[in-house]
Amino acid sequence: MHEPAEQERGLRDLFPNLSEAEWQHLTAYCDLALEIAGANDGALGPVDISPPIATLKERSNRNLKDQS
Repeated sequence: MHEPAEQERGLRDLFPNLSEAEWQHLTAYCDLALEIAGANDGALGPVDISPPIATLKERSNRNLKDQS
């Protein structure tokens, strides 16, 4: 695994124009996101994997077929 200093250097290379305050906000956001993800422990619920329906007409037709 990468060392924290090495990871920070890599992130700073990706976002070279961030001020110090913006950098602190970004790292706080990432830390919070990781904390939330760890707290959920994979219990986010089902993921919709149905194919997208392109038009409103197709959606209407699909709903009518599903109801029959």
